[in-house]
Formats: sequence, structure tokens, C-alpha cells
Amino acid sequence: MRPFLRMSVPLRIPRPPLHIRYNHTQPQAHLRENEYASTYEISEDELPPEERHGQIEWDKTRLTFHSDGVLIHRNSQYDPTTYQRLRDNCPCPQCVDPSTRQKLRTSGSSATVKLTKAFKGFDAAGESGAHITWSDSHASFYTEAQLRDMVAFDNGRKNVSHHFRRKLWDRPTLEASNLRMKYEDVRGNAGGMLEMLRQAQVYGLVVVSGVPTERTSDKDCELRAFMEEIGEIRNTFYGQTWDVKSVVNSKNVAYTSQDLGLHMDLLYFSSPPRFQALHCLRNRVQGGSSYFADSFYAARHIQHNDPHTASILSRYPLDFEYDNDGHYLRCRHFIMNNLDSLRSHVNWSPPFQGKMRRVAPPRVPVKQAYKAEKEFYEALAKFEETLGRPDVQYEFTMKEGDLVFFDNRRVLHARREYGEGERWLKGCYLDGEVVWDRLATL
Repeated sequence: MRPFLRMSVPLRIPRPPLHIRYNHTQPQAHLRENEYASTYEISEDELPPEERHGQIEWDKTRLTFHSDGVLIHRNSQYDPTTYQRLRDNCPCPQCVDPSTRQKLRTSGSSATVKLTKAFKGFDAAGESGAHITWSDSHASFYTEAQLRDMVAFDNGRKNVSHHFRRKLWDRPTLEASNLRMKYEDVRGNAGGMLEMLRQAQVYGLVVVSGVPTERTSDKDCELRAFMEEIGEIRNTFYGQTWDVKSVVNSKNVAYTSQDLGLHMDLLYFSSPPRFQALHCLRNRVQGGSSYFADSFYAARHIQHNDPHTASILSRYPLDFEYDNDGHYLRCRHFIMNNLDSLRSHVNWSPPFQGKMRRVAPPRVPVKQAYKAEKEFYEALAKFEETLGRPDVQYEFTMKEGDLVFFDNRRVLHARREYGEGERWLKGCYLDGEVVWDRLATL
């Protein structure tokens, strides 16, 4: 075993906290669940010499210690880490169970901890890092890689939103991408599956051609076998898999031959399914082409060109409702939210909107209430207008054997009216965690 290279950090009497200006990748007010600023940009000049209590340095990483914590440098990025957080993130077997990989200590137990010693060295496996001794007598070792990951905020290779950043698209952009894949290149092929899920995350839409159509039952259909290769299919009151075809006395507009405009599925759920797959088993009709639109593209367009309208769309919710066939579900969602986190979404499904409620809060003056409601309808019209532009919509006619896999919380889907004949799609849903788990581990 290689000897430790000791470089103790001198400890000093605590001083006033170091004041650092943070430049987040977006305004702090817009940071939401599961979202983090990706970097902290600070200048060395903002670290007064008297606040620096010592350093440990490697080729790619440097630690600068001061009274309240340690500044972890990684290239041009920095992470001001309190000693409490550093202690809380100790990876040793006493703090994280090696088998379950789950924490054995609460975060609150680190609230009053102080650093007593820090030095550069190696662990038993010869990996370089930092040895830290704490006021609670615990000794921690952080590898250089673990320290770098703290700066990245992305948990290394496992962060889907960092490694597979979404690309917003209009029709020309999507047509220029590699939208289509062959079933034989994906099924049972880890590399092909990775590429399919990558495109589903980046663009929100992928088309797989040549998917067998012979097996059509819910139990043994090819759709089920294919999607279960990704993970567990989500069950709803429609079942795990379901058929989309025109039927008499339909309980859902999707099960007709009528024109069905751009929408998202199951927004009357509190947690609508993230991903959807539709497999074309039969298409022997005139008409019935499918078209899609990136709601994130439309939302970003409005945010950039009409901030007032964007503010209205993000401030007032819509009710979505299903009341038929022995079921009643209703949920209220905001139309737009922050678009930069992994779980970002837009909520837009006009066919399934419930009755519109008043927009203005109670006890608002009458004229102000009228104005707020009128502005809301004008904002809805602008969003509809943006989504309805031909250059925003991507349209094609599904062939038998085509399967579309798309992000149901981002990509709107629609269908043109069709005539007599047989048109039969089979569909299912997958939760986002199922897809992101598979994508992170392929």
C-alpha cells in the first residue's frame, strides 16, 4: 500500500462567512424540484487571502479550505461546500451501507460538525483523495472523482438530464435528425436500445419501423414484449395495453375516426404517464395521418417573444377531466412551468379539459377579474396559434409495423380524420422513472 502524503490544513479561529456571488444557470426563483444550478461561477479574486486556510491540489481538482467550508474547484467550476454537507456525503461503510447503498446517518446529525484535520493521501486501493477528520471523531476519505462529482451536480454518468440534454424542435429540425430506427437494430440490442431511448429523451420522439404485427392480443403482443425490454408497463383503467380503433358509441374521442387535435394523454391524472408507445397493427384507410408538435419548443418561443403571455400560462391552471364509462377523474395542472429540469412538462389537452373555472381570485374588483380572464383566453389562443403553425408540426402516415415512442409530457400527438376501413393501433404507457432508469444503466 502506498504511504499517505500528509498535508495538514491549518485551522484558524472562525471568521465571518465568505461572501460569494452566485451566477446560476437560471434565476433562483425558477429552480424547482429535481433541478439544480449546474455551476457556480466565481473569481479567485473573490476569495480574500485571509479566508483561505489551506489547499489540497491534484491535476484536475483543488480544495480551498476556509472557516465555513471548502471550495471544491474543478476546471473553471466551483462548489462552495459547507463542512456539514461534506460530512453528510461521507461515502464510508459506516455512513453508507455497502450492500444497499443507502445512508445510515441522517443529514441533521451533521449540523454541528466541524473539521479538525485534512490531508492529501490514498485509500487502501491506492486511489488518490482527501482524508478528513471531523469533530465527532469520524474519519472520512473522499476520492478525487467523488469530489469532482460534487461540483458537477450531475451524479456523473447516471444523470440523464445532463448527458442527454433535450433539443427543442420544429419540423425542419426534426426532419434533419435521425428520427427512424429499424426494429431489428433495437430489439435485443443494448446499443440500439440506448440510441432509441436517447432520441426519446433528446427529441421526445422516435419511430421504430418493422415491428412485427402478427401477435395482437394484450397478453402476447409484440408491443408488450418490446416495451417490457425497457421496463415495467404502467397500468391504468384502460389496462396495461389498449387498442385504438374506431368503435360504435365510443367513450373516448381517440376511439373514433374523427379528427383528434394535438393533445397529451391522461392529464386528468395527478401524475400522468411520461412516455407512450403506439404500434400500428393495421392501416387500411384513407386519411388518418399522425402529427406531432414539441410543446417545449412552442413554450420557449412564447417565453422569448411574449413574456407576458408566458407568465399568464405559467400562473393560471387548467382543469382536466374524464367522466365516462363508470370513471370520474379530475386534476388541475399549470400549462407551463420551468422547462430545464428532467421532470419538466407542459400540460395541454383541449379535448379533455373540464369546465373552465374563474381565473381571478375571490374578492378581486370586477373590472380586474374581467381583464384577467380575457387575458387568459388570449394567452391560450396564442399558444394554440403557435402549436398550429405548419412549421411546428411534424406529420406522417403510420405504416403497418411502425411504432412511435414519445414523451407524453412534452410531445403533443394528433390524428387526422379518416374514412372507412381498418385502422388499428395498440398502445401502452411507461413512467419516466422506468425509462430514465434504463437509459442511465445501459
